[in-house]
Amino acid sequence: MKVAYVACIGINSEAGVARKIFHQVKAWAKNGVDAHAFIVTGDNGDIKNHFLKSLPITIIQHSGDKKSFFVSLSKAVIMVRQWNPDIVYHRYFHYNILLKPSL
Repeated sequence: MKVAYVACIGINSEAGVARKIFHQVKAWAKNGVDAHAFIVTGDNGDIKNHFLKSLPITIIQHSGDKKSFFVSLSKAVIMVRQWNPDIVYHRYFHYNILLKPSL
């Protein structure tokens, strides 16, 4: 089974959300699930958070303005669909019907 974990968070803070993502992805992996994090962020692409560094992860950056943010969301949708997960789990992410896995 493949699970895409999609979130819009800062990747350079030590906030608890990064730890939650780390522990969730690791728990899935421990149980035989192929999990991958797709993170939309306004931070630069250098991941400083040690929890996120150790995950299978794709970073999609935006510059902070609305247009850039929505372009990045569109890129995230395309990347997730290309990865073709069975389940999409999202946190701090706007629901998008295009993320619905194909049956």
